[in-house]
Amino acid sequence: MSGPVVAGACALLLEANPWLSAQQVKQIIKQTARTDNFTGTIAAPGSPLWGMGKLNAYAAVQQALSLLEAPDFTMSAPWNIFPNPARETIQLTLDHDLPAFCKIIDQHGKSVQLPILEGKVNVSGLTPGAYQLEVEIEGKTTSKSFIKSN
Repeated sequence: MSGPVVAGACALLLEANPWLSAQQVKQIIKQTARTDNFTGTIAAPGSPLWGMGKLNAYAAVQQALSLLEAPDFTMSAPWNIFPNPARETIQLTLDHDLPAFCKIIDQHGKSVQLPILEGKVNVSGLTPGAYQLEVEIEGKTTSKSFIKSN
């Protein structure tokens, strides 16, 4: 039953903070694991029987929430990305002056900075998958999700 329980805890973490990468979820679960008389003291690499300890879903969700930045809804104009899914380029719909660069973050938390040219970002070099595109507009960082297709 440990597999379904941990999968459920992962789902709770991602519901609490959908911006977490897989590596962050794993790290949070490890950091918030608890020990007791049954687990005994667990060395840094973990125990073959207990891993890093017993899953503490409540503490893990609290830590995931602590990493979540409060959304800032003060931006005057909404924006979007199209087409979504995209193959070659994505267009940013925004009536403001766009920054020169955006940050693209993959599912593993790795990021790359790409130029924005005439409101478009060339995503042809990205592998297919789900991404977050972050831009700074009016002094605030905001992001949108998009899918890179084949």
